[in-house]
Amino acid sequence: MSLTRAQIEDDVLAYLYRNPAERRLILPLLQVIRNHRHGPDVVCSDCPVLMTGAVVVSNILSVLHFFHPPTESWVLREDDVDPTSEGMLSSALKGLENATGLKDVWIGRGGNGPLAITVSFIRANPEKNLPTQLCYSFKYLFRASSEIPLKGYEWGVARWIPLHQVRNLELRRRIVKATRATR
Repeated sequence: MSLTRAQIEDDVLAYLYRNPAERRLILPLLQVIRNHRHGPDVVCSDCPVLMTGAVVVSNILSVLHFFHPPTESWVLREDDVDPTSEGMLSSALKGLENATGLKDVWIGRGGNGPLAITVSFIRANPEKNLPTQLCYSFKYLFRASSEIPLKGYEWGVARWIPLHQVRNLELRRRIVKATRATR
């Protein structure tokens, strides 16, 4: 089965239902999903880039981060959406597994929709003839039964960061709310 526009739309609508204050920010994505149609192999400057990311939280409330050499900071990993996945959640899990080999994670109760959808811009790449592009990153919450030992991965070094040190305050708040619901 391949990822469909309807599946992405369902995730966006579920997210907007839980986060109505973000409607203005996310509505352009919904409009593109509904109105702009072409094949997946067509490069289109009007279409945003879609990414997925796994937010992995341990049982002691630490969050898995990866060292990102270009920015010299610890970040949550994001990957391009895998169009062969069964959904955005599946794409996030597949990206996590491919990058880390981690398979001992699960989705908490009620956690199958995106925890967050963030909006950013990807800088233009003149060498590849790509303009600046809008990017929507769907972040899904996964739980780990313990702090799984970490080593170097495709993306560099990984480590667990205590929840209270997660820099994005809104994401931290959502993680706290979601992990309370799964205890």
